Amino acid sequence: MLPILTAGAISKLTRMLELPASGAEQDWELELCDAARIDEFVRLYETGELDDEDRRALMSLIVASADDALGASGTIPAQQARIAALLVRDAHLHLALLDYWSQGEIDEPEAQFLISPWIREVRRGVPEPFCEAIKDSEREHPVATAWRPALRSIVSAFVRGDYELAEVDPRVDPVSVETSAQMRAYAAEYGETLVELPRDTWSTSIASWTGTDWHVLVDLWTREGGRSDMVLDVRVRESQDGFRIAIHLVYVP
Repeated sequence: MLPILTAGAISKLTRMLELPASGAEQDWELELCDAARIDEFVRLYETGELDDEDRRALMSLIVASADDALGASGTIPAQQARIAALLVRDAHLHLALLDYWSQGEIDEPEAQFLISPWIREVRRGVPEPFCEAIKDSEREHPVATAWRPALRSIVSAFVRGDYELAEVDPRVDPVSVETSAQMRAYAAEYGETLVELPRDTWSTSIASWTGTDWHVLVDLWTREGGRSDMVLDVRVRESQDGFRIAIHLVYVP
């Protein structure tokens, strides 16, 4: 979904840019984007007296306008390098925006925006923050960076049709015949094709400390729909060589 913009930021930018808003817009940035004014929008972002909420809203308008320009001319606007630099510099403000417009790693044209391939390239240039394994039973936390390669190996096995996990990271526990069959059947019943985990999956996947281990839910992605409703449910426990992963199931919560 589109990032949530504040009413204050929308009102301020509408005045500053003299946008032809009626006040009844449902998706302000989509309805008021303007490919002909991209340079003006970018200059305001670079030099205007804006707070973080203003920047979130203005960059939403800029990216929507860039997508509009791509649809009209078939090319990314001339300001692409400046826009990319601002997105990377202020990535902490725009991760939701990048996630929305990138549409994961879906390759089918009908399942993405015209600008999605370019946004993905920009997204890859954003340094991935290091996340520690946090023992906090009061709230959910991002999945620890150290666990991610092993979790990716599990999903890679699923993509290959290897639900028995014959070739995965050695830190992943073997699964029973019953669990393997359940996961295969559930994925088939879902009716879409699993794909490798995109970087965006770590923006929504979570880890919770139980007191003895971490309960981890990894969002799964499909070729047809991007981020799906399915999750990979695992437990991560500490071990002498760092950690071990025990798979519970694949399902829709």
